[in-house]
Amino acid sequence: MKKRSKKTKLLWIIPVIILVCVCISILLIHNYNNRFRYEIYSNGEMDYQFMDKGYYYEDLGGGVYHYVITSGEKSTGGYSIDIKSVTKEEDTVKVLVYETKPDGIATTALTYPYVILELYEKPSNIEIKDVEGNTFDRFN
Repeated sequence: MKKRSKKTKLLWIIPVIILVCVCISILLIHNYNNRFRYEIYSNGEMDYQFMDKGYYYEDLGGGVYHYVITSGEKSTGGYSIDIKSVTKEEDTVKVLVYETKPDGIATTALTYPYVILELYEKPSNIEIKDVEGNTFDRFN
């Protein structure tokens, strides 16, 4: 069996190390380009009463943008809407929300579940869907 010299082993290892470094760099650049800052405000932190299911957009100035996502008017308590995930794919922000219904007996009162997504950069496009794939319409 022929022994490989240290120089031959080194020549083989260097391209492998370079390939691994390139792959890691590509992944880090991709993740950096798809990261962005946002905050989520739950129902009750602000006083809104939206009659219809959908979302409203509001430019607050200073690079702050609100997307108020609503379930519309409900006849009882126990309903809620929450953001499950916020991702960015190229120029589109994709928001996945889930809505819950009351479990058992609920208070009889009109409620207006909503959640607010605050972004610090205005996306070219935004897509808001629930976990079942239904799209939320923009009202303004």
